[in-house]
Amino acid sequence: MDKRRKWIAPLAVLALTGVVAGCGTSNHTESGNASIGDAKDAGSSTSNKHLGTITLYTSDGLEDYYKTVLPQFEKEYGAKVVMVDDGSGAVVNRLDIEKNSPKADVVVTMPPFVQQAQQEGLLQSYKSTAWNDIPSSRKDTNGYWETFIDNYVNFAFNPQLTPNPPKTFNDLLSAQYKNEIAYSNPQSAGDGMAVLIMAQQLWGTQKAMSYLKSLEPSVKFHTQGTGYLDVLLNRGEIKVANGDLQMDMADKVQGGCPYSRCF
Repeated sequence: MDKRRKWIAPLAVLALTGVVAGCGTSNHTESGNASIGDAKDAGSSTSNKHLGTITLYTSDGLEDYYKTVLPQFEKEYGAKVVMVDDGSGAVVNRLDIEKNSPKADVVVTMPPFVQQAQQEGLLQSYKSTAWNDIPSSRKDTNGYWETFIDNYVNFAFNPQLTPNPPKTFNDLLSAQYKNEIAYSNPQSAGDGMAVLIMAQQLWGTQKAMSYLKSLEPSVKFHTQGTGYLDVLLNRGEIKVANGDLQMDMADKVQGGCPYSRCF
């Protein structure tokens, strides 16, 4: 058996969409190649079916979703999910580093990083029993990925530090934001890549690159992932940061980051 285990990756069609990937390990008790999305298929075959330990590598920002669904999943299918979160690109980089001794069973990441993983031979083609019910626009023809959840890029700000918040992208170039902005690194974070792709879609590649270059004096740092930026906003370490709408709203509603607002 090839030592290079490959990951089944469901992906979103846009670069602003999240993707799931599943992989099998040799140390699982029963279902070595079952992904979380297919656990119901595995569990329905016998009441004694146990999935054992499942290692989940995931893009950050989905923690609240996992808190909702994973306890029920673990109880129903005799599973223990061990979760490791990081930036979307960092997740794929981890897969590549571990390709000769893989650790993950399920991977959730974002485009274009999942396509990168597919091109590098890190993903395994797999089609669940629900395959025919998934619209063709939300899955890879050969079964290397399928859409898990959509993602919506936005920026958030700390209203205590920005009484007159920015309303346009050009506002972020103002001297008042010098060294006061952060956005996640496009090379390692799906949301950071979403900033880049959004700028390209709005203005074309040349103008987008020019804008991001002009923005750099305002950028205090680029983080590897996006999930920690809300915390930095609420600490007052930065005034504005990129994010995704679901994550920022979840932080707001649940009280974790009461001072951030989206625009």
